[in-house]
Amino acid sequence: IEAAFGHLRNATQSGTAGQLPLLLVVAGIFQGLVLLLRGRLDESAATYRAVTQQLAASGDPNGMIMQIVLDFTVSHARGDTSPQLAVIREVDALSPYAHDYLVCALLDAGDVDAARARWTPDVPVKRDYLWLLNAPLRMLNAQRLGDRESVARLHAELAPWRGHFAGMVAGTATLGPVDLYLGQAGQYLGLPGADDDLRAAEKIATSHGAHHWAERARELASS
Repeated sequence: IEAAFGHLRNATQSGTAGQLPLLLVVAGIFQGLVLLLRGRLDESAATYRAVTQQLAASGDPNGMIMQIVLDFTVSHARGDTSPQLAVIREVDALSPYAHDYLVCALLDAGDVDAARARWTPDVPVKRDYLWLLNAPLRMLNAQRLGDRESVARLHAELAPWRGHFAGMVAGTATLGPVDLYLGQAGQYLGLPGADDDLRAAEKIATSHGAHHWAERARELASS
């Protein structure tokens, strides 16, 4: 993380006047990610919101999608994404990209029937730069909806990503250690290595100062 901050500082100092606005957006998103990682959720939300408002004001069509993703990850870290439900519905009506976010928010709002009606497990998670963020979310949604087949398939797809944070490879947002989601799914599937994954999740979260996710991993391991 410190090395990444160093690269951003160097880029900002050496960038041209035309490049500076984009570099400041990238730096702002990364700052929001680090705050999220550290569990400073109010500060992360404020930093993310400032960046997405800047994107929207510039006319960038990705501004709304980025707002959904960034706000959602902070709400997910808080344990309740239902406050994002209205805006997620709005975006989902225009694009299927936010579909898994909608299912999660509906589940958090307690509307299981609506979540199940919008559940489309046969549509693959898009293999783009946010796949490692969205695939663990899809797996967790599947678990909450009792779709054992989807959980098992996604567990196998995500297994090679042990030791990574979900989505952090894109430098924008994260849902925590992949091992946390593998461990939780492993418990659901009755896999023998589930507690090992949870212990690994606690270790990697602690090493990055992500104590909120380390605590979650401990809670699951002891349950």
